Amino acid sequence: MSCSVVQRQFAFKTTSQIEIGQILVLMFNQKLPKE
Repeated sequence: MSCSVVQRQFAFKTTSQIEIGQILVLMFNQKLPKE
């Protein structure tokens, strides 16, 4: 069935979006001045 392929692609896209979000947060936190 192609259902497993669709679920796999959806999971990969969701994971990639979460990873991109985490990277953006890390970059944003690094730009902030820490006291």
